[in-house]
Amino acid sequence: MRNPWTPEEDAIVREIWASPGTISEHLHRLPGRTLDAVKCRAGEYLKLGARVLTRTPRWTAEENAILRDIWFRAGPLKSHIHLLPRRSVRAAAMHATDIGLPGKRGTLRAPHFAWCAPEVDRVLDGAELTLRQIAQRSGLAYGSVVPIVRREHGTRYRICRWERDPDHGRWVACWELGSGRDAPKPPNKTSKDWSRTSRARRRALTVPNDPFATIVRQVTA
Repeated sequence: MRNPWTPEEDAIVREIWASPGTISEHLHRLPGRTLDAVKCRAGEYLKLGARVLTRTPRWTAEENAILRDIWFRAGPLKSHIHLLPRRSVRAAAMHATDIGLPGKRGTLRAPHFAWCAPEVDRVLDGAELTLRQIAQRSGLAYGSVVPIVRREHGTRYRICRWERDPDHGRWVACWELGSGRDAPKPPNKTSKDWSRTSRARRRALTVPNDPFATIVRQVTA
C-alpha cells in the first residue's frame, strides 16, 4: 500500500528542488521515498518544472560550528544532518575533512567518547597530569584518553609543562584544562649526555654509604 504524500513532505520536495546538489544527496530528508518517487512528485503533482542545479553556497561560520558539534554526537551523522538543512550527509562529511575534523566519523565513535570526555575534564579540573595519570585517576583506558585529549588539543586542553618519564627518561607532556599555546618541549638529551648520566649513576652506586648518591641520581635523571 502506498503512503500518501503529506504537506510537510511536499514542502521538503520544494526545498530540495531549489537546493544545490543532486536530489540523491537530499533523500535522507524524505525517509521511505525513492529518487524516482521524488522526481515524479515534483514533476507531475507539484509542477515544479525542470530543476536547475545552482552553485553550492559557501559554508558559514554558524554551519561550521554546528558541524563540529554534531561530528562528535552519538549516533550516525545522518541522524543529525537536519540541523544543516542546506547540506547533505556527503557534503557534510567532505567539509569535515576540509576544516580538519579527525578521521572518518563512525556511528560508534561519538557514544564511546560521550561519557569519557566529562571524566577527563573532571580529573583535570585544577590539576596538571600526564595522559597515563589521567587514565589512572579517571578509570578510563589509556587508549580512550589519548584521542579525547588530542581531538580538543589547543581548544580545550593544552600542554602546561613537561616532565621526565622516571622509567625511560623521555619527556612526557603534562596537560591542563585551557586553550592557548603549549609549553615548549625541552631539548632531548644527546648520546653524550646519556653516557655522562650513566657513568655518574654507576659511580654513585659503587661508592658505599655515599650520602650524596641519591642526590647525584636525582640530578642526573
